Amino acid sequence: MVPALLACVLWAIGPVQVPAPLEGHSVREVRIEGPSGAAETFFRLDLPRLPGAVRPAKDALPIGLVRWSTGPRTDGRPGLRVACVIDLPEIETRVFQAETSDAARRERRLVWREVRARSGRSLRCDWNPRQGLSIFEATGGDIGRRTRPDDGDPLWPLTLVEHLRRRQPAGPRSATVLDPKSGGLERWSIACGSWPWAPGLRCVSLSRADGSLAGAYLLHGGELLAFRWQRGGWLATRIPRVGFQELSRALAERQKGLAAEAGYQH
Repeated sequence: MVPALLACVLWAIGPVQVPAPLEGHSVREVRIEGPSGAAETFFRLDLPRLPGAVRPAKDALPIGLVRWSTGPRTDGRPGLRVACVIDLPEIETRVFQAETSDAARRERRLVWREVRARSGRSLRCDWNPRQGLSIFEATGGDIGRRTRPDDGDPLWPLTLVEHLRRRQPAGPRSATVLDPKSGGLERWSIACGSWPWAPGLRCVSLSRADGSLAGAYLLHGGELLAFRWQRGGWLATRIPRVGFQELSRALAERQKGLAAEAGYQH
């Protein structure tokens, strides 16, 4: 499916082993271990094309790249690990999110790290049925901890998408989800749409209580083809591994050229 069609579909839809101790690591660091036995998919991030805007050239570079991996836990324990790495070289930003679950102990962990040139933010969330939800947050040199024992059984966002990718819910549903960007709990409604002219194609839409879009995911069967995190926001479209590698090199070369040009001007 061509990116233009993916963009139209996503525009049209409405609400339908990371180190354990956070305190021991700088928020400017991101350690990404190669997943063993994980399935990886790759995406390019592009700005939305507004109506009437000039179509970008075929060889136009994206604003960023996304690597999404799903598989078993890396420590050998039974459970699921879902991770997402977002690289935005033009603004010198990398975002890393990893979610793990322990099927036997019913324990879950979310680690989210945003790394910028001169700043960073880290968030670690743990949940188990005995202690409830614990949230550790570090920004610069400040570290805070919050415990929320009575907040029920919240879901992690990537894990929710993975469950929806594997099976379609019967009708609209809702879930309490921890949003790592805000560090708070939100109630998201879940809706699925499909089209008779495209067998196997479906869209999962996640909406907040105020009606804003938390995520829209286009799938064909169990394959994730494209997604965006807000209405009118950046669009991620799937690309092959070799395309991801080529774009990674091209983006790095562009940043080198921009850095050299900036140095020359100064």
